[in-house]
Amino acid sequence: MTNDYAEALAYSLKLLKIRPRSIFEVKDRLDARKQPPEVIMKVINSLRGSGHLNDLQFAKAWVEDRMSFNPKAPAILARELKQKGLNENIIESVLEETKRRFNFNDVASGLADTCIKRLGGNVGPESAKRRVAGFLKRRGFDSALIDNILNKKFDGYETQIN
Repeated sequence: MTNDYAEALAYSLKLLKIRPRSIFEVKDRLDARKQPPEVIMKVINSLRGSGHLNDLQFAKAWVEDRMSFNPKAPAILARELKQKGLNENIIESVLEETKRRFNFNDVASGLADTCIKRLGGNVGPESAKRRVAGFLKRRGFDSALIDNILNKKFDGYETQIN
């Protein structure tokens, strides 16, 4: 068991060096390597005790990274965190903090601007509207917000691109 433990700990630290991970992710990876459950728990407890594993810190970092590089609506962020094995209390706490820090109307509006710029006036207004709506919908924004943004962004669209 000592050899299994040392191997599992070294592997876990290697994983954590690549990027932060949730407790669930580390357990899952160790389980995939056929580590015994008692070794997995010993490694998890050791990493938690040393501060290498902390689901709350992981969730905050994940959402911060997402909002910086690939913004999504809170519902999508919650789904991603749930897939990482985080419990509802942590997800709720992190998303509440995120909602206080970010105005998601502004986030969606900025994403729409990016999408419109990428289209570069190569499509007509109806096609552009459809594409922007799909772009925002895939990022989890609700229909009412999308409609509001489209009305603002596409008022005078043809004069904006000429």
